[in-house]
Amino acid sequence: MKETIRVSFDVPIDEHTFIKAACVEAHINFRDLMKDVFHKTVEELKKKRLHDMLAKGFQEAKEGKTRPLTQEDLDNWSKMVDNA
Repeated sequence: MKETIRVSFDVPIDEHTFIKAACVEAHINFRDLMKDVFHKTVEELKKKRLHDMLAKGFQEAKEGKTRPLTQEDLDNWSKMVDNA
């Protein structure tokens, strides 16, 4: 199991009340919803980071600043982003 840390932040009371009520109406656990939203956001950020790294790598290779990207490079970058 991965090590965890508690995340805490303040939100306006009307937004908190709205989302809690919406969760009750939809029979969704508030904690599970927040964890799911957090996880999806992390995954989107990882994809964006990988995209940015690839775009930069391809551009630098095209300009002759670096060697062309290999499958090993792509695999390593993907692992690096997944482990970030």
